[in-house]
Amino acid sequence: MRSIEATTAADVCVAVVNYNTRELLGRCLETVLADGAAHVVVVDNASTDGSAPYARDRFPRVQVIENKANAGYGAAANQAVWQTAKPFVLLLNADTEIQRGCIAELMTHAGRSPRAGIVAPAIFTSSGNLECSYFPFPGTLDWLLENEPLAPLVRRLPPLKRRSVSFQPADQPRRVPWVMGCAMLLRREAMESVRGFDESYFMYYEEVDLCRRMADAGWEVHFTPTARVKHVGGASTSQYRTEMLIRHFQSTSQYYSRHYSGLRLGFWLTAMHVKRMALLARDSARLLKENDPVERRILEDQRRAWLATAIRTPHNGRPVARQ
Repeated sequence: MRSIEATTAADVCVAVVNYNTRELLGRCLETVLADGAAHVVVVDNASTDGSAPYARDRFPRVQVIENKANAGYGAAANQAVWQTAKPFVLLLNADTEIQRGCIAELMTHAGRSPRAGIVAPAIFTSSGNLECSYFPFPGTLDWLLENEPLAPLVRRLPPLKRRSVSFQPADQPRRVPWVMGCAMLLRREAMESVRGFDESYFMYYEEVDLCRRMADAGWEVHFTPTARVKHVGGASTSQYRTEMLIRHFQSTSQYYSRHYSGLRLGFWLTAMHVKRMALLARDSARLLKENDPVERRILEDQRRAWLATAIRTPHNGRPVARQ
């Protein structure tokens, strides 16, 4: 393992995955270069807005990998990780902006924590609000308690709140189950031990699955509040609302089927089905009363997604989400 003295900014490659967010990509790269990044890679997933030539022309120091087809976030992230020999890769969404000192803080924490396969920064919204970025693993008791409809009750009961993951204040470094994938410092040794992201997750849950497999392999996932990143959020996915909602349900069922079996798998697939039906009923009712054309379009997109994500379990026990 490297010592803290040997872990410096020269040991990290900053990798940005982009899809049709050209202007946001430009702001992201400005902040990355301003923070002293020596090696920066952009993996563009077949954008149609000119993102790749824009990045290549405006930022000549940045290496641009231009994919001919959109292979998904995990596949693009793996491209960035495997093309560099650096011992660390700071993986960013294109709709992020890192704050000054972010790279140094992440690397310092990684140097002090040799079993940390992933180190994540504090995430802030565009308006400057701190966003919760660490969570319990899906399919666990903590996951059940920290999501609707039980979350408001847990927040009001001190014993349950103290044992929670996502309800803890983001003011101290801590070990956590999994973190949002918009900004993660990845240790190469840990990535190699689990063979990187599972590329069968086209969108969503790829970071959850990665953190889970790292934990199973004996690595840790850490959060440090001293490194800060601003995240716009949903800049790419909001362009395709229905498709992304469908993919989220598909990836959720895929995650459950990969990591659980038997009654546990059945319980969580059933819970997904109940949630889908509740969302369908909610949005159908709202659509009857809504007159605003923009809100109606959103509700119609969501309703199409809930109708398209009926889950059936075939004879082999593996869940399938129908499109």
